[in-house]
Amino acid sequence: RNVLFKTMPIVKERVSALYRKAIFPKYFALADLGCASGPNSLLAISWIIEAISGLCSQTGRSLPEVLVFLNDLPGNDFKTVLSSLPSFYENLKEKNRVEINCY
Repeated sequence: RNVLFKTMPIVKERVSALYRKAIFPKYFALADLGCASGPNSLLAISWIIEAISGLCSQTGRSLPEVLVFLNDLPGNDFKTVLSSLPSFYENLKEKNRVEINCY
């Protein structure tokens, strides 16, 4: 979690730079190559989606569909990650006040 807090400003800047270049993708793909199955597994994804939502709101653009790829060791408990998706979607909807197409 500490690493996420330290690196998220850099990630948000990169997302912002993409939108400053007037590139407004229809799809936005994210890959978490170490997602594990703990409580932080979707935290970075939610922060990136919130950054995208905020930038789209500021620029008057439509939200892109967000494609998320989760990857880690085969022995990890992906059932736990998948069971947390309904609350993940609900939290995104509440925080961003819009429906976000995230797959």
